[in-house]
Amino acid sequence: MALNAPAGGDTAVMRGRLESPGRWSAELRGAAGALAAEDGGGLVIEHAGPASADALWFDPRVGPAATPDTSRRVPLRATDYVVVADAAMCGDGGAVIAGSFGGTLRVGSQVVSTGGQRDGFVARLDARGQVSLLLRMGGDGDDGFGAVDCRADVLAVAGTFSQGAELRGALLQRMVARSPYADAVVVLLRGGDVVWTRTFGGGQQDLAADLALTARGDVAVVGVARGELAAGDVILEAQGQADGYLARWSAAGDAQGALRLGGPDYDGASQVVALGERLIVGGFFTGTAELGGVPLTARGGDDAMLVTVRDGIPSATAISGDGREEIVSLVRAGEGVALGIAHTAGFAAWNVSAAPPADPLGGVTVVLVPSL
Repeated sequence: MALNAPAGGDTAVMRGRLESPGRWSAELRGAAGALAAEDGGGLVIEHAGPASADALWFDPRVGPAATPDTSRRVPLRATDYVVVADAAMCGDGGAVIAGSFGGTLRVGSQVVSTGGQRDGFVARLDARGQVSLLLRMGGDGDDGFGAVDCRADVLAVAGTFSQGAELRGALLQRMVARSPYADAVVVLLRGGDVVWTRTFGGGQQDLAADLALTARGDVAVVGVARGELAAGDVILEAQGQADGYLARWSAAGDAQGALRLGGPDYDGASQVVALGERLIVGGFFTGTAELGGVPLTARGGDDAMLVTVRDGIPSATAISGDGREEIVSLVRAGEGVALGIAHTAGFAAWNVSAAPPADPLGGVTVVLVPSL
């Protein structure tokens, strides 16, 4: 995990094992950002300022003396600002990062410039820390990438775009012509080439929050839908102000269906990981919701929910407390997942209870679910 300490403290990257009390940490010069890891190494984003960030490698196998590998420090420098929203390791020692920027952005030795107020970018970094791909998406308006995943040379990235946005010279197709609201887009690349692009959404503001590549190469995207959301031939209708959704495409770009995740109030989905072909979704709900025929009732304000989707059928577990709960991180852990759960008044789930935090503004508890 990567943490930001209170004002005046240090930022650290920490890792530990359940079977050992040992752990290590490494001080970062700026604020900790996106983090990605695998058995052979990891990468953390260090934000030094609004227009400056660095991608740093670290080796989680070497123990207490471990520090981020400054020999593989990839600088990101922008004339206005840069935000790295997500990062992923690709299984070959390389990594991908994605986010948004303003003005001109340099990642390593490659440079792109915005067409409007904010554009999205995705960069592929090889195992030596060299930038092999830097791709820009955007137009005159507000555009950006927020989620990325990869497996070897296959890369998937998702975000939102407004009127007039383009990707490598191809105009992105709006769901509703001249709508003032953003649509969502998912892109699959192989070896640096764009294989396919799919836009989805509706007439209101749509959000693509996270994505995952399954074992067979399908792309699953989760987010928040308001009003109607069309993904391929499936049209989802939000029951309340907003609902979470899960949409899926095959490796060839064919729509594989979509699910609405929520109830009659304000709900959403923010995290997804793939365990083989199973999809594990982290989200939140207010009031009541029903998933897979099982009713959920929130105890406090917003409750968190963990949804397992097998063969298109969802089942859900509520993470409930007297305050607000949110899944802020979700990663694979063997045949299960590890969750970072932010909460304001304690919570209970999977026969685990977390006490209220000392600070009434909230705390974070890490929970391991060993099998799903």
